[in-house]
Amino acid sequence: GVEFTGASNAFKILGNDKWLGAASLTLNTWTSLAVDTADMTIAAGKYDIYFSEARTMLCVVEAGATAPAMPVFSIGIVGLGGNWDVDVDMTEEGDYYTMKGVNIAATDTFKLRISDSWNENYGIASSDTAESVAISVDTMYTLVQDGKNMQLAAGTYDLYFNYATKEFYA
Repeated sequence: GVEFTGASNAFKILGNDKWLGAASLTLNTWTSLAVDTADMTIAAGKYDIYFSEARTMLCVVEAGATAPAMPVFSIGIVGLGGNWDVDVDMTEEGDYYTMKGVNIAATDTFKLRISDSWNENYGIASSDTAESVAISVDTMYTLVQDGKNMQLAAGTYDLYFNYATKEFYA
């Protein structure tokens, strides 16, 4: 029941103590939001707004209309064992998606992918020209869209990713 009355209405969502927005907003469609992105604009009218803080997604429908089902969602590790075609899905545990007891070889590199698609994938922010960047254990990293592949020393690890904040650690 939110009413927008101006000729040009702009808004953001405050989620996880951060301002979230999107470059574009389409009615009746779930939209992924990002921190410090542009304001969303909407025509004058009365709307119902649905927000998933866990998924950092928003759906706006005309007041009284039914929101569509949220799209199937998964976060997976891709690249382990040289397999860049199939994700191994993480498990949601509170604020984090986790994968525990992961055996990583010295030659393995990996990224995180959302819903088995390269449209949304996360890696390390680095100006290094190498394709992969070594990361340290027990260090929190903020991953970025289309970032560099990650690499850990050979061993067995528990991996954690907070989708809302994009924080990752092993």
